[in-house]
Amino acid sequence: MDQDKMVDEIEKRIATTDPKVLGEAILEIWRDAEIKNLNEEQRAKVVGAAIFQKLTGKMTDTLNAESEDVEQLFDEFIGMQKSEYTKRGYRIGLRIWLDWCKREGVHPLLAKVRDADLFAATAEGSPSTINHAVIACGSWYSMLIRWEKISHTPFNRVKKRITEKRPIVFPTEEEIGIILTHVKHFESIQPGGPRGSSNEVLHAAFVVMAFRGFRVGSLPGLKVLLGGRFSTKSKGKHWTGQLGEEVATVLKPLGEHPFGGTTQQKLAAAVKARMQTLFKMGVIAAPYSSHDFRHYFASMHYAKHKDIRLISELLNHADIGITSTYLHGILGIEN
Repeated sequence: MDQDKMVDEIEKRIATTDPKVLGEAILEIWRDAEIKNLNEEQRAKVVGAAIFQKLTGKMTDTLNAESEDVEQLFDEFIGMQKSEYTKRGYRIGLRIWLDWCKREGVHPLLAKVRDADLFAATAEGSPSTINHAVIACGSWYSMLIRWEKISHTPFNRVKKRITEKRPIVFPTEEEIGIILTHVKHFESIQPGGPRGSSNEVLHAAFVVMAFRGFRVGSLPGLKVLLGGRFSTKSKGKHWTGQLGEEVATVLKPLGEHPFGGTTQQKLAAAVKARMQTLFKMGVIAAPYSSHDFRHYFASMHYAKHKDIRLISELLNHADIGITSTYLHGILGIEN
């Protein structure tokens, strides 16, 4: 190809390339072996055209970003989430990022990968908190790309902070008995502690988590149906099934909506307070989390039935592979 014609062709390719992906286009051009045959004047012409187009793209991105209401985009994204638990987590994580951007003088819609890396490495907060913030930001930016507000995400392959993995522990059968007795008869939570539930309601929550494997987030929306069946939401998705005789008996005095007067946050806080009390008393081996009772349920059912498909159904897992991995983590069972 004639060199002048090749320069014209390259300029044409640059001019018709979306500025947002121009970087990749330039790399593609320079990989072309024929570019090596251009003289200095011709190369300068090509590079000049590329730089001009790239700067034009940057100016366009800046103007578009400054015209967007970041807080509105934030609210719209949070509003799309189905689970209140997810909404709360994303709201906290994104707020940490937006506050960091404000302090550092970074426009969130013009943030670069180096900004995201710096945030993940230096933002104030525990490793777990910042890692959750990185996940929230990744989801937000992916949605902004779908909305055509930005062309790339700065949170692509951001290195998370290293955290020590908490060993998976869950109550023994004996400890479950101690916990249920304590919760049922303990007069009140320690002074200053969370008061999200009466003893009867909190006792019922422990029963449902330990003997039916419910997530704590599924409890507030639980509706008891005829025939010992139930209806609720788990991770934002509708879930129905059979309660089991023991669980149904405990819930019966509490009516159709046994946990209707409380929230996931209050229940989780009440569980945490009771576990810390019992742990300090030395009657349980660890201050178990609400999710540890789900682990107890899975382990007891596996020991009794050795049926992973049944456990998958009871835990409302989307895929049996999740259950297999879940049991491997809890009991060391091979997938």
